[in-house]
Amino acid sequence: MPPQLFATGFAILITLYFWHTNRVGIPFSSGKALRIMQITTVMVVILLGWSLYTIYNRGAQAIPPPTLSNFKFNDEALGWLRGTTAPRIAVVAILIGLGHSLLAMSGEESLAQVYREIAAPKLPNLKRAALVIFLFSSCSRPWCPFSP
Repeated sequence: MPPQLFATGFAILITLYFWHTNRVGIPFSSGKALRIMQITTVMVVILLGWSLYTIYNRGAQAIPPPTLSNFKFNDEALGWLRGTTAPRIAVVAILIGLGHSLLAMSGEESLAQVYREIAAPKLPNLKRAALVIFLFSSCSRPWCPFSP
């Protein structure tokens, strides 16, 4: 089975599962949320290990500096900036990339939903959880040394 087809099918099944449980009215417990986070953590550890293994076997390539000649945007990435001179300004180009990476931070919104179930002291624990989310989302970026 092609990997893209498997990934798409798996994502659809997970989406249907959550949709169904929401329709039935079964509330998500902190135990289910913990299990999802554990599975995600295992997947990240596997991804990092695989990346290190690949770097060890095939070598690594230096990350290019953030100069305009190294920024390559397709039309879809530019959105409403397509056809303007804005992407040729280095700061704007970096902001475009950071804007796309903000999608990875959607876990922050999830923290607000599970706030009641977080153990006391809540604020320090929320800060720790936010740091973990930040580190996970940061290391999935191309500039991260552990990125595949």
